[in-house]
Amino acid sequence: MRFSFCMPGAETVLHEDKKSDRYFAHYYEKCLEITRDLGLEVFESNIGTLKMLSDADIDYLSKKYPRSALGLYAFNGLLPAMPNIVTATREETEIIYAHIDQTVLRLEKLGSKILVFGSGGNRRIPGGFDSEVAKNKIYDFIVYTEERCRKAGITLVLEPLNRDETNWCNTVADGAKTVRELALPSFRLLADGYHMSKEKEDLSVIEENADILCHCHIASEQRRIPGYSEYEGRFLSALKKANYKGTVSVECGYSDFFTEAPRAIEFMNKAVK
Repeated sequence: MRFSFCMPGAETVLHEDKKSDRYFAHYYEKCLEITRDLGLEVFESNIGTLKMLSDADIDYLSKKYPRSALGLYAFNGLLPAMPNIVTATREETEIIYAHIDQTVLRLEKLGSKILVFGSGGNRRIPGGFDSEVAKNKIYDFIVYTEERCRKAGITLVLEPLNRDETNWCNTVADGAKTVRELALPSFRLLADGYHMSKEKEDLSVIEENADILCHCHIASEQRRIPGYSEYEGRFLSALKKANYKGTVSVECGYSDFFTEAPRAIEFMNKAVK
């Protein structure tokens, strides 16, 4: 397996005027520099930041860093400021799908390979809403997004989120059921150690679903860098036992990213020796 970080925001990474030309393009270039300084190959970002890039920024980055050279491997936060998938009207659904089209096109140009479907609020089922109708609407969204991703050489991964964040797909077992039921070529599963610990999910589920596991997130039970609680070591050991070969991204809050990131890497490397 290889490690990466969900990078902190531009205000943490950059020290320049936000009005400067190509501010967010420079942010991603700085993220690549930080990633290399940490001895890593790739990093993860979120769609909210991606949307801050102009079309000229995208063209600049794609030309300067062809064939995935930017190291921007994965994106999370799929549906920023988008309507709820379950309750969306026809017009709102068209807005969501137009957002997906634009997002996938940008990821393809940047050479990114993983798109995470977490977005707990966007998939929350309102009380009293027909559960079968809700499931069908979420499945329709997944089918649409997976098809766009597949054509662009991107894998869509489903992220189970704990019940405090959503009420649909709370465990890796839930996610595995959905991935296997839909059986789409470019639709796979994500395991997030933080959410698994919140749900008290048995780590054996990782080995049971290793064949469809494609991306992982890790944080301590306090949602800080791995190493603050013993669970993270057990999570990484379970991935090693399952012979997981994908990427594990640190996704958490940082008090001081530049001092905490090396500590996280040291902990993770020791955990998988």
